[in-house]
Amino acid sequence: MWARRLNPESEDFAPEWEETFESFDAMGLHENLLRGIYAYGFEKPSAIQQRGIVPFTKGLDVIQQAQSGTGKTATFCAGILHQLDYSVQECQALVLAPTRELAQQIEKVMRALGDYLQVKCHACVGGTSVREDQRTLQVRLLPPLVLCSWNRSMWCGGACMGRARPQLFTSGV
Repeated sequence: MWARRLNPESEDFAPEWEETFESFDAMGLHENLLRGIYAYGFEKPSAIQQRGIVPFTKGLDVIQQAQSGTGKTATFCAGILHQLDYSVQECQALVLAPTRELAQQIEKVMRALGDYLQVKCHACVGGTSVREDQRTLQVRLLPPLVLCSWNRSMWCGGACMGRARPQLFTSGV
C-alpha cells in the first residue's frame, strides 16, 4: 500500500505503510464507528484493513490493491467516516466511483458502518431521479458524504464543490 500527505507541499511520503493494527480497537477510531464495524459483522481486521484504515484517518492519500472480498470497501469507508465532523452540515467528502453498482455498494457500506454515527449520505447515480438528487443536494439538506458514479460526477460534484471544499476520494473496480 502507498500513502502520502494530502498537502502536496509536504515531504511526508510513505511508499510502503509499515504500521499494522491487530484489532479495530487499537486503531483509535471513534467509539460509534467501532460499534458500526462490529455490528456489520467484522471481528478482526483483514490484512488490507490492518494497514489501510489508519492512513485514511491521518489524512494521507492512500492507494490500496487487494483481491475481491478482502475488505477494501470497508477500509475505505471506515477511514472516511472517521474524518467527518458530524456537527457540520455540509459536504465534507465526495466519493467518485466508476459504476453505479460500485457507488451503491459503497453507500450501503457507509450507511452500515456509520449507523451509530447517524451518518447522512447520498448516492448520485444513473437510473435514479435527477430531481431527487437536486432536492437532496440543496444547501439546507446537503449531507456530509456524497457518492457519485462517473456519469453524474460533473453535475453532482459541482453541486457539492460550489458550496463547500470536500475531500475527494475515488474508488476503482
